[in-house]
Amino acid sequence: QVYPDAGTVAFSAGLHGWAFTLNRFARMYAKKFGVEPAKMTSRLWG
Repeated sequence: QVYPDAGTVAFSAGLHGWAFTLNRFARMYAKKFGVEPAKMTSRLWG
């Protein structure tokens, strides 16, 4: 099954050469805002 908040989905743009999972994005923003990555993941995905 596909669950973005569990890291089983990647968002990407081949033309622009980038890709990320929700967990990776959440870790980046969690560090910036000083919160736990799990909490940031739930806020990003709902």
